[in-house]
Amino acid sequence: MRTPARNWKYGQTDVNVLLLAVIWRGVAIPLFYELLPHGGGSHTEIRHTLMDDALCLLRAADIRVLYADREFVGYDWIQGLARRGIPICVRLRSDTLMDDWTAQDWLSRLQTGHAGLLVDDTVVYGQPMNVVLTHTRDGEVLIIASNAGSVTMI
Repeated sequence: MRTPARNWKYGQTDVNVLLLAVIWRGVAIPLFYELLPHGGGSHTEIRHTLMDDALCLLRAADIRVLYADREFVGYDWIQGLARRGIPICVRLRSDTLMDDWTAQDWLSRLQTGHAGLLVDDTVVYGQPMNVVLTHTRDGEVLIIASNAGSVTMI
C-alpha cells in the first residue's frame, strides 16, 4: 500500500521544488530547480527540460550516475536519459515491471534468511538494468535498479 505524497506547505499553498544537484566531495550542490505549481510529483517533460539545462553546463559523459527516488520513474523518463547517455540508479516501486514480472513478484521469491535478491540484466522501462530487491529493517520494500554498472547486494 502506498502512502499519499506529503508536500511542504506554506499555509494552504503547496511548496514543491524539483531540484537537480551535483554531489561534490560528499556535499550536494544545487544546480537547477523548478518551482512546481502543484503538489505531488513532477512531470516527465519538466524533468527532461531541467536535464537539458544541466547538459548546457555538463557533458553527459561527465555524469557518473543520476540518483533518483521512486517518483522519478517511467518509460519516457528512463528512455530519455538513455538517449542522452546518462546512467541512472533509481529506486523502484513494487509494481514496476522487470521483464514480465512485477518487482513484488521477484521479491516474493526471496528465500527466508537471505538479505536480498540480485537480478542481473533485466529489462526495466525498456532498459537493461541490474536490480537489488530487499526489505529494510523496518520491513519496507527496497528496490534499486541501475544501468550504471554492477549493483552489489545490500
